[in-house]
Amino acid sequence: MVGNSLSPRGESAVLLCLYLNKAPALPGEISAKIGLTSGRIANILKVLEHKGLILRMQEPSDRRQIQVSLTE
Repeated sequence: MVGNSLSPRGESAVLLCLYLNKAPALPGEISAKIGLTSGRIANILKVLEHKGLILRMQEPSDRRQIQVSLTE
């Protein structure tokens, strides 16, 4: 568990989790790995996407799922 101590809002923890994962991840997976609620993860992902640091894409096999990956 990475924890949310890397930044007050948890953004750094999410970025680190995605970096170490080396592949797109589902928000639920990120939530489980760093120990934040799914609601908090959703808010962090919205901020990171707005900053251009991540991409959110629909899972091809299940359009209800969203894959999250780092941008270059």
